[in-house]
Amino acid sequence: MTSESGTLDPRLLAVLACPDDKGPLYYLGDQTGLYNPRLHRLYEVRDGIPVMLIDEAHTLDQAAHDQLMARIADEGVVPTYEAVPPAAEFLAEKSGAVKAVTDSSRNGSPQPHTGEGKLKPLDYLQATHEAVQALGVSPETCAHFGAGFAPKGIMRGRLAIPIHDSAGVLLAYCGRAVRGESPALIFPNGFDPHSVIFNAHR
Repeated sequence: MTSESGTLDPRLLAVLACPDDKGPLYYLGDQTGLYNPRLHRLYEVRDGIPVMLIDEAHTLDQAAHDQLMARIADEGVVPTYEAVPPAAEFLAEKSGAVKAVTDSSRNGSPQPHTGEGKLKPLDYLQATHEAVQALGVSPETCAHFGAGFAPKGIMRGRLAIPIHDSAGVLLAYCGRAVRGESPALIFPNGFDPHSVIFNAHR
């Protein structure tokens, strides 16, 4: 799988789905984006962040579709659900691309839960923070996904992105680096991002 100017993290790529038909996508590099051939719809990737909003996606005509499909065939691009082989998660961990963090490893603050044991949405995330804006993520996009800059907690100093199951239950937050920190993505300890499809509940 080829990347033009950047590469999405393997774990994030493995759980991405079209927010419309919930099917897999083809990642063609950050400059091209993520393509759904079933709907002829192309989603942009801005500064390493997939913009999975139907209203901001581009619908391609038949000629552009045929061109992308020929490229997918020529380059051997596989759908997002199949993009990460079994060993890739281990390699990503070893390379520092992705890291699991314990609930108490950052600032001594665990992920908050409701009285029923469910994860509580973080009400302190800052959608208009300058670090998030510098990534090209608008306040509207943050509000749509319930994401934002985390000033505290285990995602402190990162763009916190909520992850839900297919029923819309909040499972965890992914922490995306905003200033080139390493690793690029962090997940709570014990959470398996391969167990869910990002944005599949919408």
